[in-house]
Amino acid sequence: MKVGGQRRTRTVLAELARHIPVPWSIDALAANLAAARGRPIQLLAWSFPEGDGQPSGAWIPTAQADYIFYNRTATPTGRDQIIGHELGHLLLEHTPSLGDAPAGLVQALAPALPPELARRFLARTGYQAEQEAQAEEFGTRLVRLGASKPRPGGPDELGRLTEALR
Repeated sequence: MKVGGQRRTRTVLAELARHIPVPWSIDALAANLAAARGRPIQLLAWSFPEGDGQPSGAWIPTAQADYIFYNRTATPTGRDQIIGHELGHLLLEHTPSLGDAPAGLVQALAPALPPELARRFLARTGYQAEQEAQAEEFGTRLVRLGASKPRPGGPDELGRLTEALR
């Protein structure tokens, strides 16, 4: 990732810090961001195909809301990472893409169109590799930042045990 991309990631994460809930919850973060932006963010589970190189999430902006789809079989930590990655695309203002989205998701979004035609009308071509790397780093740093925020009153025994098991 280019230095400019790293700087942009750090800047956006710094601006985002005030919206990160304590205790950490990616769902609460999405709700906080939606309220601050005045635009809904919907988090939706989806059955993505399994296997190497297959997508595990997607960000689809519409006129009404931003939809973030994540793999319904993801672990809780994996779910946070997927959603964080997709929030990275949204907040870093990447061009959305359905180029790699599963046909079933494309078909659900535009049921009257054949999947390949729907892809052409719903979004541009796939993310550039640089944008993917930037969104991946953003998601990883976001989850770490959220999980590391001190809890009010200091960590208690249950809090330390919960964090150790994450």
